[in-house]
Amino acid sequence: MQNSIHVELSEGEVKVLKCLKEAGRAMEVHELAEQANLSLSSVMSYLEALNRKGLVKV
Repeated sequence: MQNSIHVELSEGEVKVLKCLKEAGRAMEVHELAEQANLSLSSVMSYLEALNRKGLVKV
């Protein structure tokens, strides 16, 4: 039996997760914002949302 979970993500959340995956390590928020080409406030919002969804630990 296969278990799966469906989580809806915004485009920004996907960008942030991809950057973290590609880096393969923890990143500073400003570094992540630069890499994802997003503002600091956007990255913080996306990280908070991802944290609530249990996908990242902030």
